[in-house]
Amino acid sequence: MTATMEALGEHQDVCLGELHHEQFLHLGNLDDIEKAIEYGNRALDLTPSEHPRVPTQLTCLGAYYNDRFRQLDNPEDMEKSIDCHKRALGLTPEDHPEFAYRLGNLGISHSVRFRHLGQLEDLEKSIDCKARVVALTPDGHPDLPNWHATLGVSYADRYRCLGELDDLEKWIESDSRALALTPDDHPDLPERHANLGMSYGVRYQRLGELGDLNKSIDHKTRALELTPNGHPDLSYRHADLGASYGTRYQRLGQPEDLDKWVECDSCALANVMWYSISTFGETRRP
Repeated sequence: MTATMEALGEHQDVCLGELHHEQFLHLGNLDDIEKAIEYGNRALDLTPSEHPRVPTQLTCLGAYYNDRFRQLDNPEDMEKSIDCHKRALGLTPEDHPEFAYRLGNLGISHSVRFRHLGQLEDLEKSIDCKARVVALTPDGHPDLPNWHATLGVSYADRYRCLGELDDLEKWIESDSRALALTPDDHPDLPERHANLGMSYGVRYQRLGELGDLNKSIDHKTRALELTPNGHPDLSYRHADLGASYGTRYQRLGQPEDLDKWVECDSCALANVMWYSISTFGETRRP
């Protein structure tokens, strides 16, 4: 009877934790993520350590701690998140269908801690985890473009830290694969073009090859074309494309690049003003 009651309590706590987490993601109320963590820990305490649900519970709890870290910037939450994801992965056989997903969660947590503390060891662990996830994910899997994209972010971080050309090449390769695998109607397509445009722009700055600058402009142009009016990134994408036209004008001296540079900067300014006014109006509504 006691075991049955504990099982019911564990199930209830799991459900309540997931519910509060969903509410937090939707509404952003800190009280919800606090309750999600409370219920997640309680469910884990009520579950026998050898139970097959434990890795899933640890994965969820790791996500809750990660979300609270993003809100409060408390390093202790990041440590707990990484610990949960490590334990979940350690309890998951390599042939388990969730192994790659849990490995990816650990890699992302190391990325977040790297961004917070700047320790290269975390970045190395993040790249190792993400690269392995990419290798384990079969062709055609809907998550594969995202894993290529997030791996590209980590290569970009390491390139900025160490300046190794090999990381820049891997950054471009990851962004290229992410874009190639993204369907034409996918909402992430503009961002994928923008990311690849950025990485080509960085390689142009490093090597000075005009072909990279042209590719950067092509992808930034496509990203801008796919970005709807009113999007918060619209102004930045105008400005970013304008900067690339400015670079090419300084390199080649072609008047049309100067015209496009001015046009992009003007559109960027206009969109900043529109977005600021629009947002201000929304904040004043009762």
